[in-house]
Amino acid sequence: MGGGEDRISALPEELLHCILVRLGSARAAARTSVLSRRWRPVWTSLPEILLDGDEAPRPAPSFLDAVDAALGVYSAPTLERLRISVPDTGGLRVPPHRLEQWLRFASLRVVDTLIIVVPARIPSFLNPELDGEEAAELELPSCGAAKTIALSLGGPWRIRLAGVFSALTRLDVHMARMEGSELTALVCTRCPQLRVLILCITLVAVSDVFICSDLLNTLHLLVGNTRRLEIVAPKLEVLTVAMATEVHVCAPKLAEIALIWWPGETYDPHRHHFTNVGQRLRLLDIRQESTAVSLTHHFVEVTDLRLLISIANGIGGYERFLNETNKLPKSETLRIILLWNHHGLVPSMMHLLRRCSSTRKLSVQLSNTCDPSLRFSCPSSCPCRLAYSHEIDDIALNSLEVVEISSWASSPEELEFVEQLSRCKAAVLKRLVIKDTNSPATLTKTICEMIRSICRPDLEIEFLISVPDTGGLFVPPHRLVRWLQFASQRAVGALILHVPARILSFDGEGETELEIPPCGAAKTIVLKLGGPLRIRLAGVFSALTRLEISMARMEGSELTALVRTQCPLLKELLLCIGLIARSDVSICSNSLHTLQLFIKKVRRLEIVAPKLDELWMSLATEVHVSAPKLAVIVLYWRRGKTYDPRRHQFANVGRRLRVLDISQ
Repeated sequence: MGGGEDRISALPEELLHCILVRLGSARAAARTSVLSRRWRPVWTSLPEILLDGDEAPRPAPSFLDAVDAALGVYSAPTLERLRISVPDTGGLRVPPHRLEQWLRFASLRVVDTLIIVVPARIPSFLNPELDGEEAAELELPSCGAAKTIALSLGGPWRIRLAGVFSALTRLDVHMARMEGSELTALVCTRCPQLRVLILCITLVAVSDVFICSDLLNTLHLLVGNTRRLEIVAPKLEVLTVAMATEVHVCAPKLAEIALIWWPGETYDPHRHHFTNVGQRLRLLDIRQESTAVSLTHHFVEVTDLRLLISIANGIGGYERFLNETNKLPKSETLRIILLWNHHGLVPSMMHLLRRCSSTRKLSVQLSNTCDPSLRFSCPSSCPCRLAYSHEIDDIALNSLEVVEISSWASSPEELEFVEQLSRCKAAVLKRLVIKDTNSPATLTKTICEMIRSICRPDLEIEFLISVPDTGGLFVPPHRLVRWLQFASQRAVGALILHVPARILSFDGEGETELEIPPCGAAKTIVLKLGGPLRIRLAGVFSALTRLEISMARMEGSELTALVRTQCPLLKELLLCIGLIARSDVSICSNSLHTLQLFIKKVRRLEIVAPKLDELWMSLATEVHVSAPKLAVIVLYWRRGKTYDPRRHQFANVGRRLRVLDISQ
């Protein structure tokens, strides 16, 4: 301030609070004390204290001391939000007395949100004796004014709630242990206003649990050692539950069900009862257990239905599959993991398609673990071998618009299924997506041409090849060149190429140049190349509306030309790349609607986009933005960068936004 008037000290304290809260951490707020004598005590009465151990490098034990010190000097009688995130150093253990101090402070001050995150210690959580220690008991004192409490304690804490949490509407507890009776009391008596309960814990001993609440709306229960679980919740809409040996659910407004099974548990309609739960759901996800398919018979309609179907060997196995799936609920989206094993894929899928008359999107993940020589090893009298099972005349897919097939292996059975699908009555079918995740990829040029030849000419077909992340696999440039050349001649919808990231190579060591040939008909191109590739787009991409490039490098001038001249119809551009050298970049487009820029080595960035609606970017040394229709701005700062109004100018961007996020 150069000895002049201290204008900051004249600001109202409420305004100083608003400024410091936007910094997003107590450490950053405390450091502003050097700016003004008025600022020195202000941070100690902020409505929020955010203590993040990963925000700045420091010895881990000193972080615990810093937390104690920050709470010790806090002067306001109430605190809206307290978040303590202990750094994950691998060996740091938080002593019980520390957590008790933090919780006592929160019980006296916090009036809205309490969040404490301690790094996970999986062995201690599952079995404390593995670490040679007993689970320390931790009492959570009554926080009468707190509305949200989230505790991720890492284990092996044994927690107990003391008193009544009269204002609590959301409770989230991870990686801890409880008595079954304590859990029952928690919901039934200690938290009378609870709307959301999320628990990922283990009971101290095998016990029964009773969840009874008149207000509970959302319930996620992954509770180990539960013998019998009973849920009575008249307003419950969302339920995710790890199935106990015995389960009884009464929830008439239930709209979403996701079921998870512990090892060794299977669905048993005699022990797992869903009574008075209604017949129409938004979501039913039972993809972890094939024996639960018969649970679908309880429901008439499910908007998003997700199933695991495993067809057992022999005639009996296939007949059980037919009976269990003979009447599936109506669904807009049907997602199936199909383990077809020794039976025929085509008859199995034809049977399922007959149940899809109202389905708009069908997603099938194929899995066949048996030896190819053993396929169709079932007797000739098995229903999957009968001629009727292959017929398509009675299949009417009047609503089906999209079919996705993943884990594609290019087997004769899969090709036959695509051919039969193309012959079905599916007048509104627009898109077929085939995803190959094999190594090496089975979607060769010949296979792709064969698939196109057997499908309707107006059907948009996407081939997605994802290179598996094996840790050491290197994709030679000539392979990428071949794939891109194929796409430039054939892709008419979307080209998506994903190579696992090689972070250490991203700075350019052993860099190879890769030319992206013009894909004149492609509307979407997504390239996640992993590095250390230096890319250049050749020619004009006249139909391209969406371009996404990650983990690659470019010349600044190439990037400028890409937007200005090579992609005249571009509406969405997402870049996470590095420039070859420090350069200026100019983004000038009359069509851009969404722009996400995370680019290293940008010296000066200029954006002129009259139709731009959303902008996400990491700030360069100098930024100039002209976008009169901008409605969303999200800014990120690289390490060492700070905002400077003289160098970071947002001119002609309007004064009314939907989102302004400068929390970083």
